[in-house]
Amino acid sequence: MKKLLKSDKITLGLCALAAMVCLYVLSQDLFSNKKRDSSERQIASVDRIVNDGRVKGIEEMHFVPVESDTTLFNKDTVYSGENSYVDIKLNSGGDVKLKPNSIVVLKRKDKDLAFQLQSGHLKGKLKGQEEILLASKDSFHRLKANE
Repeated sequence: MKKLLKSDKITLGLCALAAMVCLYVLSQDLFSNKKRDSSERQIASVDRIVNDGRVKGIEEMHFVPVESDTTLFNKDTVYSGENSYVDIKLNSGGDVKLKPNSIVVLKRKDKDLAFQLQSGHLKGKLKGQEEILLASKDSFHRLKANE
């Protein structure tokens, strides 16, 4: 049986160290009991879910199942699965419904609320002077409530 060279031992040690760091980071995300929270203020909440709805905060590594009354913050990503709908209630009173197989990122910049549609479809109803920005990969629209 061959002995390991010094360079082989160093390489194995660095690989083991890198693996331990990766496991630590993953375990902190997967097993931490922290509630979803953000330094940003709430911009919307989940009103209703049909079947599979999930949310991922900006600092989270994976989507988690969403429940009614879940608070949504700036840069949260909301996902509706196959044959699923997620109704989002805006703080200003309007609502947006994610259709099946949709992904949207909620963003607040100054006073503007933007829905960055990554995939799928959504439908909304705005109230009063309410307006939102709708962005997709190749277009940008400002949507206003019908008075």
